[in-house]
Amino acid sequence: MNRNYKYIETIINEGTITKAANKLYVSQPYLNSFIKNIEAEWNIIIFNRKKTSHYLYARRPTLLSISTRTRATLS
Repeated sequence: MNRNYKYIETIINEGTITKAANKLYVSQPYLNSFIKNIEAEWNIIIFNRKKTSHYLYARRPTLLSISTRTRATLS
């Protein structure tokens, strides 16, 4: 569970899935699949997907805050 929040925080901070995947040492397809699963599980949309890119929704500060607090609580 703690890994989920670390992944979310890294994607938000890096700004793209590709940069986050490189920083986390995981593949971009894996991280993209991870985001889709989290979106389905939490019933939220984190990224606005376009054919050529992904844009983080305006909820960035809220999602980052929740993720950081939750990860700290779980540690």
